Amino acid sequence: LRRLPKLTSLTAYFSNNTDLRDDSCASLAQAVSELELLHHLCVSFNSCSEVGNATLSSFLASNAQLSSLQLNFASTKVTDEGLFSLAKGILKLKQLTLFNIWLSDTAVGDAGLSRLCAALYT
Repeated sequence: LRRLPKLTSLTAYFSNNTDLRDDSCASLAQAVSELELLHHLCVSFNSCSEVGNATLSSFLASNAQLSSLQLNFASTKVTDEGLFSLAKGILKLKQLTLFNIWLSDTAVGDAGLSRLCAALYT
């Protein structure tokens, strides 16, 4: 990704990958955070059973310029704690106009969704 500094849109699908883990996603998240012109990010970890909260929060580390964010963490290890981190990161995205997230078959409950909704409505 470092060879594509003018990239404005990125879509990455890693569905049904049981070998992918949070620690191995860190370098991808770091590379994405270095794309200063990135405005649209779509990342899917659907059914990556070893991916969880660390990966979810890492994609919001320093992409404050995002206007579109789509995240698929269905059938992963994401919990309410991951949504708490996501809620904090969402507040930094001042240009955000489109947000989608898929969380089916996760351990996310009312507390996580409430925190995320509160962040989106502030």
